Amino acid sequence: MHSLTHHTCSDKEKEETLSHIRDYLSCRPGIIAAPAFGFFTKYPFLDIGIGLVLDQRYKPYRYYEKQPERELSDHVHCC
Repeated sequence: MHSLTHHTCSDKEKEETLSHIRDYLSCRPGIIAAPAFGFFTKYPFLDIGIGLVLDQRYKPYRYYEKQPERELSDHVHCC
């Protein structure tokens, strides 16, 4: 069993990370909002929780089940 690593960042680093995520998601079709939640916003964290609010007229929901997570993991590096 491996141990989980808690990460810490300055407020500036967190805002830069959220800015990268915002830039990435803002050009994706069908996304209305993407709030960050969980410990990332205030405390040491294990991961970044992001909820996706999709336009119900946008049909390829399957794309949003895993693809953004994979792409963000490749492009956004926090702290």
